[in-house]
Amino acid sequence: MTLRPGRIALAVLAAGVLGVMACEVAGWPFLARPMERALSTALHREVQLPSHEGAGTRVRLLGGVSVTAPRLSVANTDWATTPQQPLLAAEEVALRLRYIDLWRTWRGWDSDQPGLRIRSLTAARLELHPERQRDGRANWAFAQATPETPGAPADSPPSPPSPPRGAPSIHFDHLAVQHAEGSVSDLPLQLQARFQASLAASGETRAEATGTYRGNRLRAELQAADALPLVTSDPDAAPVGVQVALDSGRLSLRFDGQVTDLLGSQQLQGSYRVRGPSLAEAGRPFGVTLPTTAAFDLRGRLQHGAGDGGVWHTQVEQAQIGRSRMSGEFHFDARPARPLLTGQLLAQTLWLEDLGPAIGASPQAAGGQERPAPERILPQRDFDLPSLRAMDADVALRFNTLQLAAGDLLRPISPLAGRLRLQDGVLQIRELDAGLAQGRIRGEIELDGRQDVARWRTALTARGVRIETWFPATQAREVPWAAGALAASVQLQGRGRSTADLLASASGNAQLLWTRGSVSHLAVEAAGLDIAQGLARLVRGDEALPVLCGAARLDVKDGLVRPAPAVVDTRDSTVWLEGQLSLADERLDLSAQVAPKDRSPLTLRAPVRLRGTLVQPEISVQGSGLAKRLVPSVLLALVQPLAAVIPLIDVGDREEAQQAAAACARVGGAQASGAKARPAG
Repeated sequence: MTLRPGRIALAVLAAGVLGVMACEVAGWPFLARPMERALSTALHREVQLPSHEGAGTRVRLLGGVSVTAPRLSVANTDWATTPQQPLLAAEEVALRLRYIDLWRTWRGWDSDQPGLRIRSLTAARLELHPERQRDGRANWAFAQATPETPGAPADSPPSPPSPPRGAPSIHFDHLAVQHAEGSVSDLPLQLQARFQASLAASGETRAEATGTYRGNRLRAELQAADALPLVTSDPDAAPVGVQVALDSGRLSLRFDGQVTDLLGSQQLQGSYRVRGPSLAEAGRPFGVTLPTTAAFDLRGRLQHGAGDGGVWHTQVEQAQIGRSRMSGEFHFDARPARPLLTGQLLAQTLWLEDLGPAIGASPQAAGGQERPAPERILPQRDFDLPSLRAMDADVALRFNTLQLAAGDLLRPISPLAGRLRLQDGVLQIRELDAGLAQGRIRGEIELDGRQDVARWRTALTARGVRIETWFPATQAREVPWAAGALAASVQLQGRGRSTADLLASASGNAQLLWTRGSVSHLAVEAAGLDIAQGLARLVRGDEALPVLCGAARLDVKDGLVRPAPAVVDTRDSTVWLEGQLSLADERLDLSAQVAPKDRSPLTLRAPVRLRGTLVQPEISVQGSGLAKRLVPSVLLALVQPLAAVIPLIDVGDREEAQQAAAACARVGGAQASGAKARPAG
């Protein structure tokens, strides 16, 4: 009997259908090996499935690819710390893939979401070992190896993989793992940790990790309503609630909010609290340059979404740094080659000592304990110059109160406004405008950190600062020790790796002018060692002695400060200050000479010297000046006791007043011309 072609085709089709059905029931055991090769090709990494007879691997091809296997492993990179250890190893695995997803992956990740999309993955146990090197290479980035550069030496180090369209990843639609564990090694973050977790596509997910971070012990806990936003990239996934607790040394982080697509667009929003020994420690893990400060406690809200161009936003609702109280709003754009931080910093009260570590001062001891007395006052610790080159910043500063010193030694600056700009490694405080003791301070400060040795420049002016208001101690007396308006201008520059270096190399000048002032008459007589008039002042009471002129020009060269000149002229006496101050070794050698203008029957008129160091200054009376009056007085006393007062009589010196007036005119004229030469603001 002759079979017709139609019946033959129908029989072949039926046999094929029966064969496919039989293979589906059997699990296509002979496809396990091709499946290995297909996945290895797609991920550019060796994938292993048990493929020998009776191994238990089952494949389904109808409606998509479905694989169940007792074990699945993905090989590590050859540059990993332990390359023989797989990147991923799973037991009792059930994997489902769509053909369209495999096609896009095979085409070379040219879709909007590069990588392999997995419809479902479940496993009883999962072991994972992600690792990132200092050069940024990550073993979870499944990319083709970069071709060798033509002409490159054979022994040159291999280039890190850099696929043309970014490093693809794996995306999950459904993920459930009864138990997961593994290790994390991230050299850029200086993170080494082991973790364990249980992941579920629907239901609570928990994870915890222990290890070290930047040399400190690390402990982290995570609790989420869903695992997918944490382990996959899907911007369309629904947000899930997440709670994170992280402790590393004295640094503590708590976050409570919602997360979507954490590994992709990193969409999240929620509240946070961060505590630690310094803001600099909190900023380093995120690539944000923050100043070194005293211990801090921050609370606020954090937001990052796909529609804001990748910019992070934070509202700092409450910031406590030492005794300081601040708040602010900031935006961080990590997309440029140097990330950019913008925003504004507001301070209700800022204590200068809380920012002291930023310029190299030692932080306050824990528990409020006093530190041992230092041998030097100027901060010696090196600046963190590389951090200045890590990012740019443009932040407005608005402080209600800036406390300059502890206690009531100095009145605070109130208010203070300015703009902090960090660009290309150059830190500037510009548009500085501050109120101090009924006066104003304006100018700018610059620290150039582009080289290994920083360069520093400052230009400041002060006008109308009331001395009696600035120093509260002067108001405690019926007659203030000093009063009047103070004007000053400072032009300095230097170079070095610390604040001490900058000042030790400083060159420039400073000019001070004291006008509409007065000084304690008793203080002037005491400074001139005028015994007779000093006793008279004690008996009759002190009085405010008008200051006719007060001026100083300080020339600074390589850290050596010399007054040229420094004078205070009153109707009663003229006080001259001479000598030098070395900022390099912090030593003083200054003398104050008082020249009375009127007659006094009993005065020693010897210079008062200020010597020693900034930490331990020593005040004394110059011996040669005393000897010129005391020796003749003693000799005359041997002849006639009443004659002993003759060498102690001072007839005054009117020429001193003329010299003082000329010095004040020079300083005042230099200040006026300097103010005209500098642009306003």
